[in-house]
Amino acid sequence: MKKGVGIAIGGACVALALAGVAYDWKANRSPEALSMAVVKSKLNDPDSAVFRNHQKAKRGGEGVWCGELNARNRMGGMVGFTRYVLAMEADRNLAILDKVSFDDGDAEFRGKWSLMCEGL
Repeated sequence: MKKGVGIAIGGACVALALAGVAYDWKANRSPEALSMAVVKSKLNDPDSAVFRNHQKAKRGGEGVWCGELNARNRMGGMVGFTRYVLAMEADRNLAILDKVSFDDGDAEFRGKWSLMCEGL
């Protein structure tokens, strides 16, 4: 079950969203699979997600992941690969607190990508 803000990837992407997303921690998911599930939870059509270069960030801690994502927008068209940075950590209630930044061309995102993901 999602709580909080959903993000659409499209022409003008939302730069940041903060939400608590509940996951089944007993499902024995790998950190990579869990991180991909968190990113997918932000999409209008999670089943359409195609990941590329999804991997742990060079810097930023254990829960920071970088990559590129292509997914369908509300109109049903694939939007093309968009870079993202995910930072997540578990809270006391076993929910994941996550902050996903999608590349909308602003300087803040470019700074995060440059610091944590460049060269992956």
